[in-house]
This record gives sequence, structure tokens and C-alpha cells, in this order.
Amino acid sequence: KGAVFADAGNIWLYNKTSSIPGGEFNPKYFLKDLAVSAGYGLRFDFSFFVFRVDLGFPIKNPAMNRKNGFDLEQLKFKNKVWNIAINYPF
Repeated sequence: KGAVFADAGNIWLYNKTSSIPGGEFNPKYFLKDLAVSAGYGLRFDFSFFVFRVDLGFPIKNPAMNRKNGFDLEQLKFKNKVWNIAINYPF
């Protein structure tokens, strides 16, 4: 089977710290802080488990200060991210 996907998320600190400025969760910047990626993959269904091989590409990087993190240059094949997993995510 095949799959096409999009993913968004990030990781925030619970408490503010001087070693990672801006790393704490702030609802005001929630959408700005989201990272976004998209890609495609294969699903091998063996009835008792599913083996997944995905190829993803970054679309929005919140750490990038220009263009609000969006840079379509990131969609080049050299920026690919492989993900290999067993079963579907929770």
C-alpha cells in the first residue's frame, strides 16, 4: 500500500530557561512555532504488523527567521528525511 502524508508539530519547554531562549510554550506564537513536513511512503501489511518506509520533506522550519520559516528550496531531494517504523503511530 502507499501513503501520502503531511505532519505538523513541535516540542516546547514546560519552563522558561536562559539556555534556550523562546523555547517555552506560548499560545501567542503557537502557529508560528509549528514545523511542517510532507511526504510519501510505502506500507507493507503482514496482517500481524505493518512495516512502514516513509520519505519526508521539510516545508516549514520555525527556527528559520526568514520567510516565516517557509522555504520551498527545502523541498529538494537532498533535504529528504527517511523514516522506517513498525505499525502505525498512536
